[in-house]
Amino acid sequence: MNSIDQQYMTSEPLEDIMKSAKNDKIQKPKYDVFISHSHKNKNVADAICANFEQNQIKCWYAPRDIMPGKSWPAAIKTAIKESSVFILVFSEDSNESKQVMSEVSLAFNSEKTIIPFKISEYR
Repeated sequence: MNSIDQQYMTSEPLEDIMKSAKNDKIQKPKYDVFISHSHKNKNVADAICANFEQNQIKCWYAPRDIMPGKSWPAAIKTAIKESSVFILVFSEDSNESKQVMSEVSLAFNSEKTIIPFKISEYR
């Protein structure tokens, strides 16, 4: 089983992180938040996005924001770079997803603040 290194994650309130991230950037990012999730947790990502966007926090997440005919890896890489904060919907499914691990790596290498949103699933 893969695991995401906890040292790259934070527990600061989202509002403080957003203010700090925006203040650190010379150019305003295109998105406030990139939401990374396993396709098995899309319902959670949908709910997070809806809540944020109701509060004027601009989100990017797949598959909603990938334009038809565009390369998924290229679109994801660009979106991570154009986002202030990276939110990880952290679950057993995302922890086992190579795609999610790749996104976390891109976010870390792009020096993004990574915020885990841990969920529990009952089976």
